[in-house]
Amino acid sequence: MSLPGPGKVSTLNAGIAIADDLDLTAVGWLDDDIRLDPHCLRELVLDFVRHGSRGAVGATKVAHARPFATSHLLHRLKALTNTATNYPHGCCLLVERAVVTGGIPDRYVCDDGFVCFRLLDPEQPDPLHHLRLVPSATCHYEVAGPAGQSRRRIRRLLLNHAIYLADWSYPVARYYFRDILFSGMWPLTDFDSSGGKRRGAAKSAIKWIYFGWFARTAGELYLRGVLRRPLREVHWAEYVAPGSSHPSGHHPLTEASA
Repeated sequence: MSLPGPGKVSTLNAGIAIADDLDLTAVGWLDDDIRLDPHCLRELVLDFVRHGSRGAVGATKVAHARPFATSHLLHRLKALTNTATNYPHGCCLLVERAVVTGGIPDRYVCDDGFVCFRLLDPEQPDPLHHLRLVPSATCHYEVAGPAGQSRRRIRRLLLNHAIYLADWSYPVARYYFRDILFSGMWPLTDFDSSGGKRRGAAKSAIKWIYFGWFARTAGELYLRGVLRRPLREVHWAEYVAPGSSHPSGHHPLTEASA
């Protein structure tokens, strides 16, 4: 499909609309900047079928640093914290069509975040039982890039976190906040001693720094709401068109003030 203008979610929604018309069992997508190991897609499909074609499955991601100092730094930090990596990500994902039927709302830039929040079930012993990573299906990706690009990407992630947490029910938002996004941020959440106390303390410190950025972003949205000046779009792409001072990729928001 060739669609006018940028936007991953708008392209996905066109594909989901076709899947709805054909009454397909599932839809899947993968990014163009990853490398799949042999049989990755086959393993995803087999696991999906074994579990009754329900929920969502994703490839296990293997991170690699790019030739930038920021990329090497974030690669090391990600390896230490494992922030939000215990559910399927949109770089390689297969999901039951009923979860996304009708498409992903425009206010959500993060496609895998929508799937995650839809399928999280905090009332169950394993809240992630509908969100499975397949160990035998692996894909490789590169972490971040130059400092400016990474800063914009982190801001986009923080805005997505705030919007999803504000939109969803308290039990779902609480689980995502405590057990996925800020897991190990002691004493606000649990202390992760699985890798030893020193590693757990380092993880907690890094999570607190990330929480500081998150709180600043959420505070900005709150202040915008008070001043009735909500953020109208979240930028995605880094490309700046000639004659324009804004990146070309963005998604509209009905009201981005948490």
